[in-house]
Amino acid sequence: MIALKKSIRVAVLSAFICLCLPGISHAETTETSLITSMEERLPVLMDLKLAGKVGETNRAMVSARADLERSERRILADENADRLAHYTLIAKRLKVSVEVVQLKRAEQIREKSAKGIWIQSKSGDWYRE
Repeated sequence: MIALKKSIRVAVLSAFICLCLPGISHAETTETSLITSMEERLPVLMDLKLAGKVGETNRAMVSARADLERSERRILADENADRLAHYTLIAKRLKVSVEVVQLKRAEQIREKSAKGIWIQSKSGDWYRE
């Protein structure tokens, strides 16, 4: 009974927010939440990259470069899921394929990554600068 009341309250609150904030689309809310989640993971992800345990693929995803603990694998899975969702939103907005967005983002990552981070080249080879 308590769970049902809580579910009803959440549904009513969600409906209220949607009605009161008509200028904010669901896509904008989703994009904002994706960016927030990725920003929250960034310090741990950077530590993994700098330790050489994780690298950036040529599709702008993160990939294990060494054995990872369960919690570290979870971070990678969550990051990749959020990135793919974010790239999909961007692709829809720009009316291009997700692959186009990924390739452009991978290029940006290659250009801006810190020294010592594993990067996958366009051809698929891994290197560290």
